[in-house]
Amino acid sequence: MMSIWQFTFDLIPAACAFKYDAPLIRLSRDEMNDISLAIPKVNLDIIVNKFQTILPACKSWSRDLLIFGDEDHTNMKIWLDEESIDSITFQLSAYENAQDALIYAICHTAENLNCVFVKRDGTIFQPIIFTLGRMMLQSRAARFVRDPEGFLKALGTSVEEPSVI
Repeated sequence: MMSIWQFTFDLIPAACAFKYDAPLIRLSRDEMNDISLAIPKVNLDIIVNKFQTILPACKSWSRDLLIFGDEDHTNMKIWLDEESIDSITFQLSAYENAQDALIYAICHTAENLNCVFVKRDGTIFQPIIFTLGRMMLQSRAARFVRDPEGFLKALGTSVEEPSVI
């Protein structure tokens, strides 16, 4: 589940961010759905050890899903298949200041796995600490946290107070 105050992005292989040897800026929903990390499970312990001190493990609702952190706030989800790590998703709460250690670990992990980041709208960005911070500050989640009423009005959603009889 994704909340409006969470900035959500996935790791994808860096090779998927190119088409005909040209770098892509954005992926379509279909292109995103076709991507699997396909990282050998031998790397799982390294990833878990890196994040478990920053984001404690929590109970998962699926045997193929590892969850670290708080699903309603900042978390990391790792989906597994038979042989490999299928996907890694991060959800950073815009209500909280992301810990430097977490941002560093996210970017360092992506670099070590030869990955880049992709937002839910398909925007691709590099695993650079400054870039990740900028993307989060410019995200819908950050805009919502800064001005929830204005954000919802811009979407055309009514935020009127219920009338008291």
